[in-house]
Amino acid sequence: MSTTVKRTIEIINEISPSFCAAKWYNATIWLGNGRTASCHLPLAHTIPLKEIAVDPSALHNTEFKKQRRKEMLDGVRCKECAYCWTVEDTASPDIHSDRI
Repeated sequence: MSTTVKRTIEIINEISPSFCAAKWYNATIWLGNGRTASCHLPLAHTIPLKEIAVDPSALHNTEFKKQRRKEMLDGVRCKECAYCWTVEDTASPDIHSDRI
């Protein structure tokens, strides 16, 4: 495992053992069907129109994503992120999930 990967894991896990920066910094928004996702692995979810009416940043910062972020900061492994948890729990130490 490279020094860079080791350091990345340390930084992420210092925040929380279930932290993933994609929930904060990545966004895919399908305006045509009103859905969004922060990562390419879990299913997209609907962007509530009521949330956008109050705050347009809800295009990316939906209450759903905010709740998943809170869970991550609290050390909870979000159900929608099961792919990464499976990789991290079953793979060899030299294979890393997309979270890393």
